[in-house]
Amino acid sequence: MRTRCFFFFLMLNPIMERLPFEISIKLFSLLSTRDLCEATCVNQHWNVAASSILYKCPLLQTPRQLSLFAQIADRAQAHVHHLDLTRVYEHATDKMFLRLHYLTHLKHINLSKCTHLTPAAIYPLIQSNAYQLHTLILANCTISNDILHWIGKATRHHLQFLDLSNTMIKPCVSIDTANHLDSMFDTTTIIKANLRHLDLSYCTWVNGQTVENIAQCLPNLEHIILQWCNQIKLKSIDILVQKLGCLDTIDIRHIETIANTTQACVIMENALSLKKILFTYKTISTEIVS
Repeated sequence: MRTRCFFFFLMLNPIMERLPFEISIKLFSLLSTRDLCEATCVNQHWNVAASSILYKCPLLQTPRQLSLFAQIADRAQAHVHHLDLTRVYEHATDKMFLRLHYLTHLKHINLSKCTHLTPAAIYPLIQSNAYQLHTLILANCTISNDILHWIGKATRHHLQFLDLSNTMIKPCVSIDTANHLDSMFDTTTIIKANLRHLDLSYCTWVNGQTVENIAQCLPNLEHIILQWCNQIKLKSIDILVQKLGCLDTIDIRHIETIANTTQACVIMENALSLKKILFTYKTISTEIVS
């Protein structure tokens, strides 16, 4: 209690408002959630500092919490940096996202299993945050080529971790219609892409050309997961590991690309930088480390 009183006495000093915003944030981070809520009502300076902490990483674990989050004010939405709906994925809807137009400072987005969301709802979220995103997880979602276009822009800025596992890309003729990620890549991607981790496991739309495009356009990739991508052939894997000079790990378990351990060792020997390859041989998952 004494510490709390001293803090408020200190912060009421006019000189505190002239401190760099980063220092104010560090001071406010010492407060409890209740104190932060009270601080938002003191003045504009306090409101901004306290709100940036309160809303930075909302804990969304129940339908009620999600419903309340969807009702926060526009200016509060701008303080959210981390959006994770994994605990409430079955309650995430397009209607809810229509009320969240001001989520424009997100660095981390996790919409894993949000199968009720359509590309129309996901698209503006990615578009509005493409230039500061670090992590994007869209596992099990339905996406579009327009979304891939903005993901491509994100890779040329700060996006380093991308999970597109078990996604469907619409429009498509059938569930296994190939997509080569052409809308995600352009001539500047080859030079500027910063993506380090890519998960495409269970993606029936991935084939050899998709993998070869990745080899051409994601030069800084370190870790790629291609489990259950059964349209990939050995030739494309060879191109991938020989082209990417930063690739550390490749996971190709549960596909028929590699027929035996000797073949896996040859891939490792021919690779520029590969240190680990995970594959399945005769139903047994195996790992080779250089």
